[in-house]
Amino acid sequence: MGYFKSSMIPNILHEILASRKKSLARQIELFESTSLDSNNSPRIPLSKNIPKNGEISIISEIKPSSPSLGTIKSDILVAELAKEMEHAGVVGLSILTEPNYFKGSFENLREARRATRIPCLMKDFIFHESQFQIAKKIGATNILLI
Repeated sequence: MGYFKSSMIPNILHEILASRKKSLARQIELFESTSLDSNNSPRIPLSKNIPKNGEISIISEIKPSSPSLGTIKSDILVAELAKEMEHAGVVGLSILTEPNYFKGSFENLREARRATRIPCLMKDFIFHESQFQIAKKIGATNILLI
């Protein structure tokens, strides 16, 4: 388990990780045959966009659900919401891609990226190198490791 002892990590995280390992196995097969998104025009990562802002930088999150809050919003129109956030001046978007507990998806990230010009960060439970390849294919500029 890397740097942390198993007893230091709450049980819900063990549960989410086990669930994510199962769902990712199915997604890997799908994305291995997927080519790079044709709409993946180059854009700068958050690390370069934040200093350009010159003021307080806001990264906005698209998260349909969470284990602690339950469903936050079940009918999110990701592209529309991403455009609104960009128009409001955020320097980047954080899109949850974990499907079971956060109701996120790789498609949500793909939609947000297609709809905006700002950096799009993939936020997920990262434990397998294929997740980095998937992130690249769907156009993530950054990855947040949970």
